[in-house]
Amino acid sequence: MPDASEQQQRAGAAFLSRVVTNVPLPPVCPFSCCCHSRCSPSQVWMITGDNRLTANAVAAQLEIAPACVLSEVLPSAKSAQVQVLQEQGRVVAMVGDGINDSPALAKADVGIAVGAGTDIAIEAADMVLVQSKLMDVLVAIDISRKVMRRIKWNFVWALGYNCIMIPFAAGLFFPLTEVALPPMYAGLAMGLSSVSVVLSSLVLKLYKPPAVARASAAATAERAAASASASAIITAQATPVPATA
Repeated sequence: MPDASEQQQRAGAAFLSRVVTNVPLPPVCPFSCCCHSRCSPSQVWMITGDNRLTANAVAAQLEIAPACVLSEVLPSAKSAQVQVLQEQGRVVAMVGDGINDSPALAKADVGIAVGAGTDIAIEAADMVLVQSKLMDVLVAIDISRKVMRRIKWNFVWALGYNCIMIPFAAGLFFPLTEVALPPMYAGLAMGLSSVSVVLSSLVLKLYKPPAVARASAAATAERAAASASASAIITAQATPVPATA
């Protein structure tokens, strides 16, 4: 039979889980997007030191599979779980904001710290979410993949361009075409190779976040506006009306 103290702790945890369950989450959740979005089909884990009931309640709202939820774990266990996933051949990105997340942030392939977190977590991480918005995790994954695709495209383009233009400038095709490229034009063609790669890279300036990220930003702005409006109404109602003679 559990003692009174243990029963009280369980009752408090159950109450807290009910409170957490009733807290409305944003209409677009970055973790469910990472699980189901085509742009980032990743497996999401939640590793926390909080109570199991609370962790399961939050995971249910975030659409995280129960098998991917670890609760009541120590900082060393978080780092150990990161290592287990890495041994399975996975690339692990860890998001955290506390001192107890620092070992896992340092162990992960990519450590992501929340800007509003502790200095130790920020120091141990590879990148920082300056605005402390978890949706920026999805944006970071999406833009990193676009950058890698652009780098690969630049390599293919530069390789093909040089494989054609270098033999042409050297006169290798002269017996077939009877056309020789003057040295000044050969130098210009060499410069155009670098210019074309730079212009291709500048296309990234036109990057737009995924639709789910834009929807989340719009919803956050609407909630902020509604909150400001409610605060203004409450302030107006609370302001005493001066008496008139």
